[in-house]
Amino acid sequence: MKRYWETGKTILIFVLIASAVFLAGKTGYFDEFVDSAPALSRISGWLSSIKNTSATPAPPSSEMSFAEAARPVYAVVTGIGGHHWGVKYDGAQLSTFYNDTSNILGESLGSSSPPQAITEGAWRAALTSAGIYFDYLNPIPLSALTRWLVGTDMNLWDAEHSARRICISGSDDGKGVFLYFMDSEGAFYRSQTAVQYSSLAECMAKYLPNNTQYAFEFGEDLNIDPYALIMPGTGRVPLVSLSNPVHDKISPDEILFSFEMNPNLASPYHESGAVVYMMENCSLRLYDSGLAVYKSTGDTGDRLKIRYSGGEPRINELLEGARSFIFNLIGGTSGAAELYYTGHSISKLDGSVTLTFDYFVSGIPVRLMDSPHAATIRISEGVITEARLCFRTFSSAGAYTPALPDLQAAILAGEEGG
Repeated sequence: MKRYWETGKTILIFVLIASAVFLAGKTGYFDEFVDSAPALSRISGWLSSIKNTSATPAPPSSEMSFAEAARPVYAVVTGIGGHHWGVKYDGAQLSTFYNDTSNILGESLGSSSPPQAITEGAWRAALTSAGIYFDYLNPIPLSALTRWLVGTDMNLWDAEHSARRICISGSDDGKGVFLYFMDSEGAFYRSQTAVQYSSLAECMAKYLPNNTQYAFEFGEDLNIDPYALIMPGTGRVPLVSLSNPVHDKISPDEILFSFEMNPNLASPYHESGAVVYMMENCSLRLYDSGLAVYKSTGDTGDRLKIRYSGGEPRINELLEGARSFIFNLIGGTSGAAELYYTGHSISKLDGSVTLTFDYFVSGIPVRLMDSPHAATIRISEGVITEARLCFRTFSSAGAYTPALPDLQAAILAGEEGG
């Protein structure tokens, strides 16, 4: 028995040493030592291969997989007579609607001509004409939206625009179909598409009016967002409960591995309400509340490098890299909530890009008390250098609570509502 115990200890020591050599080799720790010792030059190629194991070249853009990181949370279908069907606060209905209409949206984006600036009057005329309206609540890069729906880059112009609100509407003669959008700066645009009006009409025919109206249709006297959806009666929102899934549904070791940190080699210490892990120019803080905060403190090599094609990553590639990373971590523990991309900003100092994601329940964004977003990811030169993730599991209570009447809620929200 003692012999087996000693053998087991020997194997464990060997595994730990091999793991340490592997990780040190990846960082280039041995390079200077090998270069100074010619007798060791035979192993330099082996050490180089260790360093390159995670630096797999990104495939061409056409081979990269892009998954959608957001869906519309408000939607309107307008019939030929100008009457509206609308939906919000209903996850099942929104999902059915988007499954019915996303192909039309994808075809419109993929076949659209370079956009031309239009007036707000022309935009409102499109919203009240036969067509379909999508509201993502936050501006979405159109290059990313095109990749999600079409699977490839179709237009060069879409890299310049982000849009929260999009409308696909038929022309006055019922022959052509146009793509309209309101960009993140509040300007309005229109593009010609190759969509057949018959396809648009067939899709619209599934939805009967339910007396939804845009706020601007009530007149200009109200100091509210003109594109807020006002639906009749009092709506309802689902009741959900929250819990912290760390330990129960995801272990600290799994979180560390996702950040490419070996739990056996990271140096942990305790501080108020958190365990801090230090390793190779980076730190990860795991708080008792379910908050994880990662930060690089120096060169981390290829750790958390995102995949992209070309010399510089484009915004849709950065978004996909961030989405893939956080969905693998907190997406699997979110329960009844969905994770949606909600925005990005570019630093004027170093060009780094910070992207945010939030939990949504039935199309309603959730604001957490202990974190401004469900996830915040900072990417510098193609590498994730900072991350803040709030782990939460949402459980449906199977019940609903009344919401404020839409017009009253819109007035409370003011011009930035909707």
